[in-house]
Amino acid sequence: MQRLTLLEYKNYRYLKPAAGLVALAVLAYLFHSPVLGPRGDTWLGYTLAVIGAAAVFILAWYGVVRRRIPVLAERRKMTPLTLLQEKNFQERRMNRVRFLRRRASTLQGWLSAHIYLGLATFVIVTLHSGFHFGWNIHTLTYALLIGVIVTGLYGVYAYLRFPRLMTDNLGGDSMSTLLADISELDQLARTNALRLPDEFDAIVQRSSRDTRITGGLLEQLRGRPRLCATRVGIDQLQQLNVALDPAQIQVFRDICSLLLRKESQLKRVRLELMYKSRLQIWLHVHVPLAIGLIAALFAHVTAVFFFW
Repeated sequence: MQRLTLLEYKNYRYLKPAAGLVALAVLAYLFHSPVLGPRGDTWLGYTLAVIGAAAVFILAWYGVVRRRIPVLAERRKMTPLTLLQEKNFQERRMNRVRFLRRRASTLQGWLSAHIYLGLATFVIVTLHSGFHFGWNIHTLTYALLIGVIVTGLYGVYAYLRFPRLMTDNLGGDSMSTLLADISELDQLARTNALRLPDEFDAIVQRSSRDTRITGGLLEQLRGRPRLCATRVGIDQLQQLNVALDPAQIQVFRDICSLLLRKESQLKRVRLELMYKSRLQIWLHVHVPLAIGLIAALFAHVTAVFFFW
């Protein structure tokens, strides 16, 4: 429930003005009756255009704020020399804690405002267009705005969902401990396989050699490779029809158990990489679209004032 504070920030502080702005724009649009119908070159169209353009630049400024706040927090870190010179260390430490909390709250507030203002901007710009679209720079600007908003909404979904799933997946472990566990299980399986006939040893060695944590971007986003060598090895071992003595049967069972545990840990690592990829991939689309939107907006304004 705590993650919902992003949208509920301080009792929906930024939802209310955004909703009010949208309501005023819709009412003005409904009661405005220009001779040629709703258009972007009426007084209301220009008013909505100014509001929409200002909103786009405010939204873009969030990227600057998001990078600036961690830098300011980093500058407040105390060096060992400062600690030796500081007479009241406890007070300084509490001041720094309060400073970091204020900065975190400020960033959360900016993000909350960023979300609601972005949704309001979509409505305002749509009304500004008067629902007139075509193959021109104006519609391209509108399309880029929609792309920025859609990717931004996915980003909100990702930040509300995936961090919790990552915590549930890892539990009390870390990626380094999981990878170390996989390596240890793999080594034990290969060592035990030396006590079995060559057919078994070859399968285990090939499974170890060909196992990959992940592959390309699509495999990371899917959370699994096209073919898991560990799973293939388990299936091949279980299909072998070779006579084993009682001691070898127990070794065989131990190897299968080790490989099953290895497969389970591999799935957890792949899930972690999948969540991280899905958490970050949208930024590689959202940011370029936002830059393109600003460039197209300048072209749109230039075309309206000089060539329209």
